[in-house]
Amino acid sequence: MFFGADRLRDYRQQLEGADRQADRNSLDRARDLELLYQAMQWVDEIPAPKNQVWRGRPVDPRSRNRFASWVLQTTGLKPTYVRRLHLADELISSCDTVTRNRPTGEGAVRPLLRLRRAGYGDHLTEVYRRAVELADGAPVTSAETRQAVRDFLAKYTRGQREVASAAERLRKYQERITANFTVLLGMDPELAGATLNGLIDAYNARAGS
Repeated sequence: MFFGADRLRDYRQQLEGADRQADRNSLDRARDLELLYQAMQWVDEIPAPKNQVWRGRPVDPRSRNRFASWVLQTTGLKPTYVRRLHLADELISSCDTVTRNRPTGEGAVRPLLRLRRAGYGDHLTEVYRRAVELADGAPVTSAETRQAVRDFLAKYTRGQREVASAAERLRKYQERITANFTVLLGMDPELAGATLNGLIDAYNARAGS
């Protein structure tokens, strides 16, 4: 064995232990963050946006990015980790998991993001239950979840996965455009009313043709 290899192995185990400790009960903290965001009291504690539009998009004073900035200022928790916790809470909330062996750490949930990006987000519950089976009574970790995701995706051909992934990208794009449009209309109630009336008139005209 190479000189020092045993110490490096010990150090790797130390890092893994630190990661497990940091991830402990992180889904509870993710829920805390989500409740803080939904309460919207933080909006009044940060300066209003200087501009209504940034890089061609309307600035939403209640955006997740602004919330992450508030969390950083208030707690020191970095925005990248705030986003990770938000996504984990979103995933676990949309996954009808069994109460037995419910995950407590964000790390065990994170591999499910691959499933959703691939366009199979409606199978979250099925795949997580497979991860529970793989854990065989032990706490579910990212290893079991990753394996469950790989096993599920292996059922589909590359072409099928590409079609599903493209559909998911389109869905996310439409979702983002709709959110931006909603914020933009909210800045000008008169414009919102005129736009909605115009859309209704156009729909009625098309339906009557």
